[in-house]
Parts: sequence; structure tokens; C-alpha cells
Amino acid sequence: MAVRKFQGLDEADGGRMDADVACDERDMIEALARLRQAEGVSLETLAFMLGTAGGHISRRLKQGGNISVANYLQIARALGYRTRIVFEKVDDGNAQSLNKVAYRVPRNR
Repeated sequence: MAVRKFQGLDEADGGRMDADVACDERDMIEALARLRQAEGVSLETLAFMLGTAGGHISRRLKQGGNISVANYLQIARALGYRTRIVFEKVDDGNAQSLNKVAYRVPRNR
């Protein structure tokens, strides 16, 4: 899975965040694949509903990467489900706060 890097962070913090994002995407893909199997919907049917090729859906449900959240939501909806996204606060231990990481350039108003 291709995950965008947190290029503004040091390697340790960026790597940890990259791994978190990859894990969350993998969990979403696995959940969608389970729903498709449970509903008995073929890749061809799902692709027809979404106006794309079965191969595209197969790749989305296997590889992920560079796919918008909207695409995942559309797959869920085509399977008969609505999606709720829950944000959980992450305990980052000693990671710097975003206010201390980003360099801000004051603007004259």
C-alpha cells in the first residue's frame, strides 16, 4: 500500500504515523472485503454499480493505496451500508505538539 509520508516530521515520528495510516487503511479494506463476501456481491456487480471495471474494485479491496476515502464510502454504500468514521485521540507519548513542529512565518496584515 502506498502511504503518503509525513515529510515534515523526523523519521521516527513520521514512520510511526505512516504505519498508523497504513494499518487504518488495511482495516477498512478488510472490513469492506468481509462485507462484500457476507452480502454475496460479486466484483462484477459491484463494479457495474460503481461504473468501473471489476479489476479496479479488486485492486481497491486488495492493495489500497492512493484511493480516496470517498471511493471506500461508495463501495460500502453500494454494498448497502453507510459509513461512520470515528476519530480517536492517539497517545503519542513524547512527540512534539503540532504547534512546536511547524514553522510559522508571521504575515503582515
